Amino acid sequence: MTSPLQITVIRGLIEEISLPVSSVDVIVSEWMGYELLYECMLESVLAARDRFLRPGGDIFPDRACLLATGLSDPGLRGRRLGWLEHCWESDFRAAAPLLATAVLVEDVEAEAAATDCATVAALDLKTLGLSPPGSCFRSLSAPLEFRLRVRGGGGRGGARSQIDAVCLSFCVGFGMDRSPTASGSRPSRHPVTLSTSPSEPRTHWRQTVLTLTEPLPVEAGCELVGFLQVLPLGRGLDLRLQLGRAEGPTAEEEPEVQRFVHW
Repeated sequence: MTSPLQITVIRGLIEEISLPVSSVDVIVSEWMGYELLYECMLESVLAARDRFLRPGGDIFPDRACLLATGLSDPGLRGRRLGWLEHCWESDFRAAAPLLATAVLVEDVEAEAAATDCATVAALDLKTLGLSPPGSCFRSLSAPLEFRLRVRGGGGRGGARSQIDAVCLSFCVGFGMDRSPTASGSRPSRHPVTLSTSPSEPRTHWRQTVLTLTEPLPVEAGCELVGFLQVLPLGRGLDLRLQLGRAEGPTAEEEPEVQRFVHW
C-alpha cells in the first residue's frame, strides 16, 4: 500500500538546515524580486541547489532574464519631482537630486514603451556558480551591454522624440532545458514562462523605472546602446546605468553614468 502524502516543514535558513533525506528531486522557489534580483534571494536558492539537489534533478524556475525597455514619457519628471515645490506649504526642491537617484516601482503602461525589449542578462540556474559566496553577482558587476531599437509611431505625449527612462523587468522560464545530455535532465514538452514586461499582464512585481537626468533625443528606427551594472547593497541593489545613441552626431560622446539605489 502506498503511504499517504506527507509534507514536512523545516524552519531555518536554507544554508544551515539539515534534511531527513540525502537529496531532493526538485527545488521550487519564488525568489524573484523587483528588477529580478532585489532582496538578493538568488544566492540562497543556489545554496539549496548545491547542498540538496540530486544530479539530474530539476530547479524551477530554471532560467531567468533581466530585461530593459526604453520609455517615452515626457511627464515623468514632473510627476516625480513637481510636488516638491509645494509640499505642505514648504519648498523641498533641495531634495530633488536625492529623489532622482531613487528607483520608481510602478505599473508601466504599454504605450509608454518606445523601444523593443532587450535582454540585459540571462541566467541559467542549473549552472550559475556560487563559489565563492557573492559570485552570482560577479557576472553582473561588470557593465552589461544592451541595445534598444526605437519604435515608430506615436507614444505618450506624441511621437517618439525622446527617451525619458529605462524600464527594468524580468522573465523566468520553467522547464526550458533543451540539453539533456549536458545536464542529465529531461527536456520539458510544455515550457512555461512568466514575464513582467510592460507588454504582459500586470503582476505584483510591476516594473522598475530608472529616470534619465535629461531626456535623450531620438527618432524612429535609431539604435541606442546601454550599459547596466547590478551590485548588491545589503538586501537592496546599487544600479549604474549609461544610455546613449549607437550612431549619429552624439554617438562618440561618453554617456553619463547614473547611479540608482534601491533600498
